[in-house]
This record gives sequence, structure tokens and C-alpha cells, in this order.
Amino acid sequence: MRLPVEHFQEKWEPVFRPKMRQSKELERRFRFRLSPRRSNVGAMPVPELCRTIWRTAEGTAFMGSDAGSRDIAEWGYILAYAKKAGNFNFNTMALLSVTMFVLFAATGYAPLLAPAVAAGCVAYFYYPLKERTPRIGAGQYGIFIDGLGLISWRAVKAIERVAFTSRVTRTYELQIHLKTPLENALLADWRKLPIWRLLMKLPWHMKRDNVIRIPLEPFEPPADEIRSKFVQLWDQFR
Repeated sequence: MRLPVEHFQEKWEPVFRPKMRQSKELERRFRFRLSPRRSNVGAMPVPELCRTIWRTAEGTAFMGSDAGSRDIAEWGYILAYAKKAGNFNFNTMALLSVTMFVLFAATGYAPLLAPAVAAGCVAYFYYPLKERTPRIGAGQYGIFIDGLGLISWRAVKAIERVAFTSRVTRTYELQIHLKTPLENALLADWRKLPIWRLLMKLPWHMKRDNVIRIPLEPFEPPADEIRSKFVQLWDQFR
């Protein structure tokens, strides 16, 4: 079942990015005709729509009622940052910054300014970890990454889960290998951010090897589960 791009756009729209290209442009690039009989998200049954919104707000990985392959293909798969993500990096640093500024205002002790500004900058950088909005996901049109864009399934060469081990901990990264340069792989480009968000944390980074890297620590589901959902949709829609 293929749903119109409007259905995809309304459910997947992150908070701070330009609108997706219009459906006619996507239709030309995919070379298929959108059926007028397909309904958008506004025509969903109320229980399904409420369940979708609730799961998104709670940061649940799967967007839909059940975790079956049929539902994943219909509803897509999205991830917001986990509830506890940013508890130290944002909460503690913001509290420390405010406390130091208050002490400076009360005492006039200038050396308090430097650590107050430094803690404020750290809190500013990690602020997105506290937002309950989708950051990465996948659906029938491709892979969605906030602050990057919508990547066509046809441009994806491989999706891998890579582990990095240190003496203290093990971290995981989702790596998306592209067949084409990034500019050609993007169906929608969302890299142009508002000025006040330019230095905030993004969920992705990329080197010159044409591989998009997504650290998985801020997300709640296990790394293998996240990869399996992406691969499942990739196998179905590429």
C-alpha cells in the first residue's frame, strides 16, 4: 500500500526545517502516479491517529499500533531521543550556568562569568536532546534524518551497525553507505537551519567517504533493533 507524500510529510515533519518539496516534484522523480483515492493523515481513524501521536511524543521507536512488517510498511519507523538523553549534558549544565549567573549578579565576582558562559554553551549545544520530536526514521520514500534531509532508498548502498569499544564503554553507530554523492541522494534537503540552531547538536555527521554516521547512544531501542527496522524497510521499498 503506497500512501501519498502528504501523509508522509505530516507524520514525519521535524520541528525546524523547511517544507518538503511538493508532491508533484516527488512524483516526477519517482515516476509513479499518486492515486487520488489515497487519503492523508487527516483521514486516519481517530484511535490510530491518537496512538501515532502518543507514541511519537513518548519517543517510542515504532510508529503505529503493532510491530508487524505490514504496519511498519504503512506507518513508517521513527525515533526521537530517549527521555533520559541530555539529563546531564543539558539539565546539569543549564542549572550550573543559571546558578553562576545568579551568583555573579548577586556578588559581582567576575571570575564566575567564564564558567557560567561555558556551561551555558554546553547546554545550548545539547538542547535538542530534550526535544520530543522525531530525529531519524524511514518510510516508503527513503530515510529521514533531521538537519540533513530525505534520502532516497535507491541511493542507499548498505546500512550497517558498527560498534566502538573503549576501556569503559561500548558505543554504536548506524552507518548509511550511499551509492551516489549526497546532493544526488537527497530528495529533500534540510541542511539549511535557522541561525540560532546552527551550533546545536545534530543526529548525524559525515566525512568524505560518502557514509552518513548516526550515533545511537541518545536513542532508546537497541542498536541491532534500529538497524533491522531500517533494513526491513530498505528491502521492501528500494
